[in-house]
Amino acid sequence: MQFSALAYKPVASSMPLEELRALAGVIGLIKSDYVEAVDDKKLLAEAIAGMVGSLDPHSAYLDQKAYAELLEGTEGRFVGLGIEISPGGDGAF
Repeated sequence: MQFSALAYKPVASSMPLEELRALAGVIGLIKSDYVEAVDDKKLLAEAIAGMVGSLDPHSAYLDQKAYAELLEGTEGRFVGLGIEISPGGDGAF
């Protein structure tokens, strides 16, 4: 016999529309009034990173490149020599 179970957590039926409007308004102000041009994708990625990062010290948003680097570091497949260079007792390397 095979059983499967899914954890189900009900989600609120509606989004906080006023807060979402405020967020859209802030993005609009940044786009129109900030002293320098702002890249849309970077602005939104940083907003997402801020939201996720504010949840707890262990949560972080990773873009595709950062996620791939994390997987590489945790799966043990990486390239390198593992050499560390530091100054000797007389200050020479």
